[in-house]
Amino acid sequence: MIEKEKNYYSVKEMETPVSLTENLNARQTLHLLFERQARYKKALAFLEEDDFVEHSFLVKRDENDEEQIHSVTHSGIIFIMSAARYKKGEPALVTVLIARPTQVKRLYNPCNLEMSEHLQDRCFRHSMMGVNHVD
Repeated sequence: MIEKEKNYYSVKEMETPVSLTENLNARQTLHLLFERQARYKKALAFLEEDDFVEHSFLVKRDENDEEQIHSVTHSGIIFIMSAARYKKGEPALVTVLIARPTQVKRLYNPCNLEMSEHLQDRCFRHSMMGVNHVD
């Protein structure tokens, strides 16, 4: 299902989520390597031992943007990859977010998905702790 959403041009749930292992092993773009390493390392610290990707989405931020893959973990970390680069096996991991509830809802709502209580709790904690404001 593709719908126009307030903050994204389109959001479509992927049939098969990109696994946590695939996200962690994805080659990093130069942007992530040089401009987002502190954020990446901090996000990894919030992953839980038994963590997994709940859902992955194909996202376009606007009509002319390339598609991105947004993978939401059970602990509220969102991995963002370039879809085209990922398919080609090129460095694709662009950034990670330590998600606030609204960031997850922007992905879930257009696909009529409900956030689990665990995910809501983790995202709320991230927001209250202010950990999502990392360079």
